[in-house]
Amino acid sequence: MVNGQRVLVIDGMQEIQAVLHAVLAPRGMQVEWVRSHVQQLPGEAVGRPDILVIDGSALPNHKSSRNQEWRDVPQVIIGADEAASTADSDTQHTYLNTPFQFPDLIRAIESLLPTKAA
Repeated sequence: MVNGQRVLVIDGMQEIQAVLHAVLAPRGMQVEWVRSHVQQLPGEAVGRPDILVIDGSALPNHKSSRNQEWRDVPQVIIGADEAASTADSDTQHTYLNTPFQFPDLIRAIESLLPTKAA
């Protein structure tokens, strides 16, 4: 990873990961995809992701917010009811209704992605 930033897609369609990889990898970001919020990632001990992209319909009640390692990680939640969110108030969230457009997803990621010093 050139700049060390990681995007983790949870429970979403694999197409989301493919599009994000095509757009973000040339920018030096790593995009990973897991089918479940409990799936162990290779090299997960190295560090947590910089941003999460979550399929809200596949991950009810935003269980990722309860994961202590992801507590303060910005999250883009796709297809979730914002009113049903149980997320901590100190965590940044963006909600996208389905169907969504990929440019909207990219903008949401860019707006929440922490900037890192070079």
